[in-house]
Amino acid sequence: MSVNTIKSVSQAVATVVGKYGTVTVAYVQETDAWRRTFLSSKAAAEFTAAVEKEAKSGALGPDVTTVALMRTPHESDKDARTHWTAFAVKNNDLNQGTTRHIV
Repeated sequence: MSVNTIKSVSQAVATVVGKYGTVTVAYVQETDAWRRTFLSSKAAAEFTAAVEKEAKSGALGPDVTTVALMRTPHESDKDARTHWTAFAVKNNDLNQGTTRHIV
């Protein structure tokens, strides 16, 4: 998957408490290549559980304030694990975000 410029992230679908504090769970609404207008409640619940696991383990790091879903669970040539592709926003600044896999 090519990396797209993130233009907007949804409002919170959930918040979780992790090792370093509270993390907002959201989804990417728009990039320079596509737009998502809706996230199913099932996908939101499953993604929230995955983010909570990562947050509690400390894997997200101390500066991540929001984790936004980019792609639902899938495998790729570079990562054979079934994973979510997410955009991790640091310090509430979209310009400091990075793409990562959440398993």
